[in-house]
Amino acid sequence: LLMQPVPLPVLPAGAFPNLHLPNIPTVPPSDADIVAANEFLVGTKRLRTTSGGHVVTDAEYASAEEYFHKLMDQRVAAIAAPPWFAVGLANALAPIQASQAQIQASLAQIHAKLANAHATRITDALTPLPNAAGVLPAAAGIVFPATRGTLDNFTLAECGALLGHYGVPAVGYVANQRNIIRLYCNIPEPAFS
Repeated sequence: LLMQPVPLPVLPAGAFPNLHLPNIPTVPPSDADIVAANEFLVGTKRLRTTSGGHVVTDAEYASAEEYFHKLMDQRVAAIAAPPWFAVGLANALAPIQASQAQIQASLAQIHAKLANAHATRITDALTPLPNAAGVLPAAAGIVFPATRGTLDNFTLAECGALLGHYGVPAVGYVANQRNIIRLYCNIPEPAFS
């Protein structure tokens, strides 16, 4: 992208010995160009303020301000990041992005556990929890109980597979493993009616 020189601002009408129009700026603008544009803007503002707005018109003041900001925009656009910056930034962001994935997986678990807390009847639907890596049981080919009643009919193999998916030890007989799943997934005891 080729930068064009910024056109000079409008000089307020009249003779003002302390207000000088800046020189034509370089492309990209130099430090001296930025300083001169700022001095012109400050001088224009001072004239406008001291005269009560009668000497410098709105258009003349806007021209000085626009000139300064256009030069600053060109200056910022011309400053390139050093070659190491992208690599350094990627290295700095990697642990943050990894943490973000873990946080999102934890939030998904929390949402599922909150939903499961309302499953008080054996016919209430259950919400599958992702494991610590954010993987749902179905994505790993593991069955998650659709309802509280389904959990009551889980086999020892199904319990072991689901607990293994969550990294929870499958201890005891099938009734004990169902209870571990119930506790881990925040499924309440069934209500008796």
